[in-house]
Amino acid sequence: MANIAEILKNAPKGLKLYSPMVGECELEKIDQNGLIDIKYINNGIDGFVTLTSSGEFANKGECVLFPNKDYCCWDTWQYQIFENNKGVVVVDKVTGYRYIVANKEGYKCAFFDIFGNISNTINVNNLVFADADTEFQYLSQLKENGYYYNDGNIFYDGENEQKNVKQPSRNDYKKIIEHYGVRNQLKKLSEEIYELQEALIEYGLMPCEENKGNVVEEMADVMVLLKEFADWFEIKPENIAEIMLNKVDRTLERIKKEE
Repeated sequence: MANIAEILKNAPKGLKLYSPMVGECELEKIDQNGLIDIKYINNGIDGFVTLTSSGEFANKGECVLFPNKDYCCWDTWQYQIFENNKGVVVVDKVTGYRYIVANKEGYKCAFFDIFGNISNTINVNNLVFADADTEFQYLSQLKENGYYYNDGNIFYDGENEQKNVKQPSRNDYKKIIEHYGVRNQLKKLSEEIYELQEALIEYGLMPCEENKGNVVEEMADVMVLLKEFADWFEIKPENIAEIMLNKVDRTLERIKKEE
């Protein structure tokens, strides 16, 4: 018999479930003894039931708690839980990437990253429910990228839409590295990083607009070369951006502890 308390230990309060005893219900909590408290509504009044860690009303009884009415198996519970709980933020415990569960036509269950994109490569067995801080950070970053969640759907609000600045295409970067060669561009990258370091030191010694302009110029040189190699290695921009965000989050956590 499945240990449902263990499966739901990181689930958020209010997670929608189903019990043939009370019908549609919500997870209230998993207590320190592994008992499962669920909440249901009867004639407009909240009711509560405590079940064993295996979802039984009494020891040696039968399981009376399931992901939803139409699915009564906990062995492959993930999609059924997520499909029934739009708006839940989840974390891939292997990669650390965060997603929100939302509607999307043609998808049984869609997972949106912080850039408003659907990820099709998630292993749902690696997903756990986000804690309150992680959920807040995810929603804040989603909003910063111009998207928001409402009533089961992801919307683009356009408030943070950046100016339409012409960007070099992927083929442009690839053409450069193919022409000059990987070894030559690696040497060039090392040189540009050194020049950026020198420009930063100069600005640190004498902060002024001219030295700031030099920093911007050298940053652009380094970023062009990094983009060349990102395209050469076929690294997706969202993969780098998500890793960057995770590193920033970890640094902010360290700052919080130091304070």
